[in-house]
Amino acid sequence: MIPSCHSCNHIKHNTPPDEGWYKALSNIMHPYIDNKDETFLFSYFYNSLTQPKVTLKTENIKVKKTIVFSKIDKIYESHSHRELKDLLDLRYKYFKNYLDILLNNTFKEMALSQEEAYRMIFGIEINEEDYHSRPFSKFKKDIIEELLRLESRKSR
Repeated sequence: MIPSCHSCNHIKHNTPPDEGWYKALSNIMHPYIDNKDETFLFSYFYNSLTQPKVTLKTENIKVKKTIVFSKIDKIYESHSHRELKDLLDLRYKYFKNYLDILLNNTFKEMALSQEEAYRMIFGIEINEEDYHSRPFSKFKKDIIEELLRLESRKSR
């Protein structure tokens, strides 16, 4: 059993193990057991200038089925709007290399590791094995990496 909040654990089933939802379980991935290659990336798009929307990108069919079955996209869409907006504001309201300066120069004298800098600045873990210990870690890390890639492309 994987602990989850009410949003994720809202479906109760009374069907026998050989029917319906139980068969569907063989077509979805287990977050702690299945292959690490079966993954997805968080991204975003603008529905309007003031309301960015979360997206999930994957080419893996089993991951796509997991996203639909677990309603991961809906859960993140409802819980992450402010987190996404804050990250985009850091990127677009400040000068073009603000994220890079925050991560690589701001705490230089403190000799922080990359993990410590991300934890201090964004409140997340950046190592996959630690994602579970802080909410939104994978989500924020994926978005930050995308913004940094965009930043480096624009500075070329």
